[in-house]
Amino acid sequence: MAHKDVRIWFKIKGWRCDATGFLNEGEPAVAGDIMFARTSGKSGVAIGNKDEDFLWKFRDHLPTALRPHWLITNRCHPSSPQYILCLYFADGRWKKGWSSIDHKWSGKYLVVRRSCQLVHNTGGMKMEKNIRLLFGIGLALVFIIIGLVGCGSESSSVGGPIPTNGYITRPACTPIV
Repeated sequence: MAHKDVRIWFKIKGWRCDATGFLNEGEPAVAGDIMFARTSGKSGVAIGNKDEDFLWKFRDHLPTALRPHWLITNRCHPSSPQYILCLYFADGRWKKGWSSIDHKWSGKYLVVRRSCQLVHNTGGMKMEKNIRLLFGIGLALVFIIIGLVGCGSESSSVGGPIPTNGYITRPACTPIV
């Protein structure tokens, strides 16, 4: 099995994440920009500051299958942005370390990503609801509200302008507590 086929799924406090590989068959290592390009996409992107804070807070909930690996985040060092934060297991506990994005990233590393799916447990049956469904519902509500207030009018019936920025921002993933 190629390193790029490694994917360890885990869930912490309602957040669904995975640690994924990025090396093609026979590749010993790649540069950081290639690593992040290969691991970003439909399934999620490398976790950043907020998600890393959450992961660190609940690091004792990380599965033991992750212990042999260094977990790569997309959190940059505050004074040296070419360095990114990695989590690793040593001496019986998880630790933090900084590594240069220019480093050659080998098979001992996995990129930690936050999935854009919400996970519910109901009666032992796992249901996943894609964030796009929530976005669609939110978009429908916006159109209903605009319709109630007056489509195309410059002000609402209760006074004041209706914000019209020309686009609607997609909501971010939020944890289920």
